[in-house]
Amino acid sequence: MAENGKVYARQYAYETLRERILTCRYAPGELLNETALGEKLGVSRTPIREALGRLERESLVEILPKIGVRVTELSIADINEIYAARELIEPYIIEEGAASLDRRALMRVRDALTAQSGGTDEQEQYNMDSDLHALLLTANRNRYLAAAIDNVYAQNQRVRIMTGRRSAGRLAATREEHLAVVDAILLEQYSAAAEAMRRHLRLSKEAAIRSLLEG
Repeated sequence: MAENGKVYARQYAYETLRERILTCRYAPGELLNETALGEKLGVSRTPIREALGRLERESLVEILPKIGVRVTELSIADINEIYAARELIEPYIIEEGAASLDRRALMRVRDALTAQSGGTDEQEQYNMDSDLHALLLTANRNRYLAAAIDNVYAQNQRVRIMTGRRSAGRLAATREEHLAVVDAILLEQYSAAAEAMRRHLRLSKEAAIRSLLEG
């Protein structure tokens, strides 16, 4: 039982800290204190230290001797690399596998996008964004790509939230770009859908870099 408690504490600490970093509750560049984190999460320093070690391997934090732990910054180079990876992966998946996507699920996503308005909760829009990309990625049948996607999307979530907070018009533009992708897939125009995704990713990258520079 004691061992199960230790395993739970490690996993709980890791998942909680990771979620807070990915949602920018702990912002890029923020310094974290092991003792304070343990007190907030109600666990000892050992699971906190182990969780931070895992997060360092995922490039989400930097452990700085005699200073502490810092949430990794997002640089222009990071943004370029993230979107370069996405431009290689997502249009390919659409062209190769979109024919297998669940049409009813696509229609539900389309209905949700169409129902969005300026009054839609910001977090709800992020969730819809994630839902669409997660649905599109179900068309992937390449297990090697799947491993790469997980890491890219973890970092991309921070970029997306940062950009959405600093760029008032970006969420509305994203909605229209997503609709273009979904509509092309529903019409079985997979090359057009892939190109619409490339355009969406290019515009998203430009907005992210602009947001970082204007920060």
